[in-house]
Amino acid sequence: MSKRVVLMLVVLMTATCTRWSRTNRALTEPIPERRAIQVWEGSTGHSLHAVQITDDSLSGVPRWKSPDCDNCRITIAKNDIDSIRIHTFSRARTTGAVTGGVLLGGSILAVAAAYCNSDSPCSAGMIFFPFAAMAGIGTFLGYLLGSSVDR
Repeated sequence: MSKRVVLMLVVLMTATCTRWSRTNRALTEPIPERRAIQVWEGSTGHSLHAVQITDDSLSGVPRWKSPDCDNCRITIAKNDIDSIRIHTFSRARTTGAVTGGVLLGGSILAVAAAYCNSDSPCSAGMIFFPFAAMAGIGTFLGYLLGSSVDR
């Protein structure tokens, strides 16, 4: 398996390992510049970073803009905020995704290794594609399991 494919699988698995957590602490604690938050006022949600908090308001830059874009800054009065969610790492989703990917992908790899011996040589693709497919399915199933634990 090439380093590029392994890197893509690792990035895919870790990308699923985050979640949005509802919190009110965001109004009282400093938020790192690149930390993503969602601010809800009524039915309108704002996805922000580079958040600054004052006594009566919260301001931030939309996530798709540079944190340095002061002209893009959105300010919301604290009284108008219904809820805040912070993008955080999820230990349960990570554990589920990695465990599922390793177990299902490893089982296919073990079956392929038992089948591919000196009497019946296998091509690299014959082993890699089922392994990648089962690892992907295992990652997804593990993610779902981790998501149900995360609630």
